[in-house]
Amino acid sequence: MNQAIMNPITFCMDKGVSYYERSLESDVFFQYYEIDNPRLEEIMVIPDACLDAQCCQKNGGVIVQFAGSAVNARRAQASGYEKLIAVRFRPGVIPASIKSDINEVISGNRDITQMFDVRQLKYLMSEAATVDEKVAFFADAFPKENMAPVHDITRWIIDEVVRSSGNVDIAGLAAELGYTHRYCDMVFKQSMGMTIKKFASIARMQKAIRLLQNDDIDYDAIYEELGYYDQSHLINDFKKFTTYTPIGFVNAFGDRLIV
Repeated sequence: MNQAIMNPITFCMDKGVSYYERSLESDVFFQYYEIDNPRLEEIMVIPDACLDAQCCQKNGGVIVQFAGSAVNARRAQASGYEKLIAVRFRPGVIPASIKSDINEVISGNRDITQMFDVRQLKYLMSEAATVDEKVAFFADAFPKENMAPVHDITRWIIDEVVRSSGNVDIAGLAAELGYTHRYCDMVFKQSMGMTIKKFASIARMQKAIRLLQNDDIDYDAIYEELGYYDQSHLINDFKKFTTYTPIGFVNAFGDRLIV
């Protein structure tokens, strides 16, 4: 569990929405979180390159789903549920059952409710269930032995990209490994469902959002620190994943809870 973790920012929400998270020491998951949103306030989803397993409650019903990252330029929402509990898989760790479909799953949702007992799901969403019980539910549902193997190339690239906040020379990474860029991309996509370039771009965008939360925003410093050519390069990359410019994002969400 020495793998580098991005500690992603995933949600922009009204401060009236209740949010809780806990770090997990697990070979499969690195984070548990829950959202309580009884008034169905707007929640924007930020691309984070992660795969989550979620239990979601709406109108008394409960579904379980894999939720991927919003990897395309669209304003994805997570506003339709009154309550949501979830775990976030470690980068590159995915259930073997979805490995062949990871490209599709990582950019959307997949309902897997039929795998579970409805009575158990309703208990998990009740006030009686503890956080430890909820985490144990996910651990039992997705044990380590049911995860697809992660290639050493993928692990190493994830670490390098996360540690550099996406400011990497991808061709240089491949050369350091002794493989072609094309081969590394093929191996990487088998676990991550996206190219190395897209993963690095998301990592840079995530770092940019953290820097935009500072009181004194220096856009020149942001693009220089993250390796962008200029402000236009930063703006174009940022809009690919959020549909906002950095300034537009701050204006729209600066007074909201960003987690």
